[in-house]
Amino acid sequence: MPLSQATVSNTVRVAAWDKRLADGSWSALSYSHNVALLPLNEPKAMRAAARHVLA
Repeated sequence: MPLSQATVSNTVRVAAWDKRLADGSWSALSYSHNVALLPLNEPKAMRAAARHVLA
């Protein structure tokens, strides 16, 4: 099953941020939530947003 370039790109970006943030709240989010937070592109903002989503 072929994947779109956007799907592959988002998957790689989420994996990279997952490794970079090493935060339980980020890891607890679903893939779709992680993708929605990618535009923030700043570790502090992404952690805060992940905590907010889980609250």
